Parts: sequence; C-alpha cells; structure tokens
Amino acid sequence: MTAGCGSFVVCKRAHLWHPPKQPTKTLTCCTQRRKALTISPPSDIASFSWVNVAYFAGVDLASFPNLHKWWERIWARPAVQKGCAIPSESKFINAAYQQRLKEEPEFKEQEEKLAKIGREAKEEYGYKYSSP
Repeated sequence: MTAGCGSFVVCKRAHLWHPPKQPTKTLTCCTQRRKALTISPPSDIASFSWVNVAYFAGVDLASFPNLHKWWERIWARPAVQKGCAIPSESKFINAAYQQRLKEEPEFKEQEEKLAKIGREAKEEYGYKYSSP
C-alpha cells in the first residue's frame, strides 16, 4: 500500500480505500481489506488552523452550522487537542476562547462591547454578507 495524504488511501494497484461508515482504523479497498490509520487531508489541516481562531476573529461559527460541526469533529480528536497545545496552550483558539467567555466576566463584557461596535459599523456602512 502506498502512503496516502488524506482520508482516502490508494493501494499499489491504484484502488481507492474508503473509510468505513463506523469510525475504526480499518479501511476497505475495493478488492481487499487492510488496517491503516485514517489521516485528515492536508486541506482539513490547513483550514482547521484558520477556523480554530474564528471566534477570536469575530466570526461566530454558529452562523455556519456545517462549518461548526466540521470544527467540532476535528477538535474532538485527542491528537488535535494535543497538537494545538504545542508549544503551549493558546487563549486564541475557539475552545479556550469559549472557556474564557464562561469563566471571565470582564472578558465576556469586553467581547460583547466589541461585537456591538462591529454590528453598528456594519449597519452604518450597509455591510451585507454574501457568499458566491
């Protein structure tokens, strides 16, 4: 089996290995079964870095339910949490930001003020979000 860089792995015969419906380490080739680790595609890894600081950047992931579910699925992986703590835990990532909102009333108050300023500026300048 040749190494794959994504959730889909290609065997030496160029058959596509599909992850099973249940989360396990066994991937199913169209002709045979083998055990391999499921790895996130590079696009997931690159995008996660940006999405993981969305709340800090003022983007409420609740406005994008599919993106929020995708972030939750990746964040639930222990290896991702461990990797995000290197070299030290950041206060800017979504999980830490949400925790600070719950535990630090001053931080929550300041963030609400900033959000209000952002909303007022959008209204003043007629900003409308649109996606292609």
